[in-house]
Amino acid sequence: MTLHEHQPVLTAGEDLDDARAAAILIHGRGADAESILTLAPGLERPGLAFLAPQAAGGTWYPGRFLDPVESNEPWLSSALAAVGNVVGLVEETGIPAESILLLGFSQGACLVLEFLARNARRYGGVAGLSGSLIGPEGSPRPTTGSLEGGSATVAGGSATVDGGVSATTAAGGARSGGVGSGGGGSPGRSGTAGRTRFQPTRMRLGSSKTRPPKRVPRLASQIVGHCAASP
Repeated sequence: MTLHEHQPVLTAGEDLDDARAAAILIHGRGADAESILTLAPGLERPGLAFLAPQAAGGTWYPGRFLDPVESNEPWLSSALAAVGNVVGLVEETGIPAESILLLGFSQGACLVLEFLARNARRYGGVAGLSGSLIGPEGSPRPTTGSLEGGSATVAGGSATVDGGVSATTAAGGARSGGVGSGGGGSPGRSGTAGRTRFQPTRMRLGSSKTRPPKRVPRLASQIVGHCAASP
């Protein structure tokens, strides 16, 4: 398995140089950037650019998300860097983090949530569809910043983010994982930390007709609307 530094980034929607907001879409294991971009029509809004990085060999890291973090290195670090590079590319055009939606499916959802945990900032929105944090429960991870004021959707999995707040779906089944000094949290419940909101949703998996939860297009609309209202 090779690393991800020189893999392409596919685009759709508004040209990035003209966009007011961006959605970064991260595909799952065995899929590709083109497949995750099939979600774009359901999210499309005026002024919204879509970017989808490609994993080498269609896989971001070789093992399971519950495996020890070190067993998925160096591919995991390379994958996290790839997401960070796309975020940086968007910000270079003048689009701030508050106008970026991060969305991942399956292994891509795990990657998005892990990236968020290690790079806590106020993004416009985060959607982890059938994913969880990477590593066994309680795994330590470097993390900086705060999720204050952010909004996240976690579908088909669970995550404990920002001081032990937990978000899972009713269909759950994944574990609640600690972020930073997190821990605790109550699987099966949603909560708030400051103004950070977590909205559990349900999503059918394994279907070509899969669509984003209703909250995800609403997040996209809010992000673009916020940008349009900004001076």
